[in-house]
Amino acid sequence: MKRLIIIIFFILGFINVKAGQDSIQVSLLTVSPGEMVYEKFGHTALRIKDLKGAYDLVFNYGLFSFDSPNFLYRFVKGETDYQLGATETDYFITDYAMRGSRVTEQVINLNQEEANRLFELLKENYKKENRVYRYNFFFDNCSTRPKDIIIKSIDGNVEYTEIMESPLSFRDLVYEKTGGPNTWLSFGIDLTLGANTDKKVNREEAMFLPEYLMDYFSGAEIIRRDTIEEKQSLVGETRILIEDTQSEKYQNFIFSPIFIFWLLFAIFFAIFLVEIRRSKIFKILDTIVFIIIGLGGVVIYYLNFFSLHPSVDRNFNCFWMQPLDLYPAIMVWVKSGKKILYYYHFVNFVILIMLLIVCTFIPQQFNPAFYPLIMIIALRSFAHLIIGKKAQKKHNYRIEYANVK
Repeated sequence: MKRLIIIIFFILGFINVKAGQDSIQVSLLTVSPGEMVYEKFGHTALRIKDLKGAYDLVFNYGLFSFDSPNFLYRFVKGETDYQLGATETDYFITDYAMRGSRVTEQVINLNQEEANRLFELLKENYKKENRVYRYNFFFDNCSTRPKDIIIKSIDGNVEYTEIMESPLSFRDLVYEKTGGPNTWLSFGIDLTLGANTDKKVNREEAMFLPEYLMDYFSGAEIIRRDTIEEKQSLVGETRILIEDTQSEKYQNFIFSPIFIFWLLFAIFFAIFLVEIRRSKIFKILDTIVFIIIGLGGVVIYYLNFFSLHPSVDRNFNCFWMQPLDLYPAIMVWVKSGKKILYYYHFVNFVILIMLLIVCTFIPQQFNPAFYPLIMIIALRSFAHLIIGKKAQKKHNYRIEYANVK
């Protein structure tokens, strides 16, 4: 601990240490994905090592705390603050060894002038007034910051070899790390992310994922200004510091969103047939369904119209999961509101059916598990329309019968 304190003071400039300024080695550390939600996409850090043994540090742009004031609200609003941390490499390695994640080191071919420049940039970033930054999952995260600081320190340009065989969207890249669209994590992400997530990404944007950054760096070359005709590999050496010891887990299809929601649709369709036969709506079921959808709509509308996240607006899920669905959840119990409720369900049914028809043409990819959910909501509205029509005919018949009599 005493050694760590001395190193931190050195970083902040409180201790003037000249040792090791001519023997700095810079490495990019890439951590494989873990089991927790915030570990699914992997992690990136920078290693600064003095080859003479004065220090061996890891700079990590991925520090955050769940205990921060109003963390959940600020996360939803897009005001999540991360910060740069520094620790000894041994501590960093031990932490991920206990988790069972693979840690890959890529030694970057920087000359000493460039390595010193990078170290100075990190020390400037580590100052208390500079270390906190506004995190953004796609555009400013623990992977993009190390990439940018490495590129900034190089006296020249970096050329990359393309590794994506065909253009991918942000959503495609997310699916790669979440196990595809048929997982609960993907389902939740697809609810909140809008159409901007489906635009095709370029090479720079793809490097928001640590493993893509690692792969692009492995084939990249440096073209320095003073030796423009010569190229040097960006990565000089690659080594595995820790092997991956996590066992790969597969989700049982029976517990997947697609299976669960299609099963629910079958159950709701059976209930629908019973309701039509009895000409009676199961009000409790309506209340449960529309409260869940309505509350979900509150979250989605907030994200779409008020959140600072750049990828949650233009969310077409607003057409089927929206706050107004709280209205039928309550009004189904109010006798005097039956007529307005009938018109609500008519409009809702038309919108949902139109959405199902045109969903392949909108610029947003829908999660496959959304379709049975949309059909369940449409089925609830359709039940009100049929039973409402029956009730109206029955009412008209009574009036005619009374007049004849």
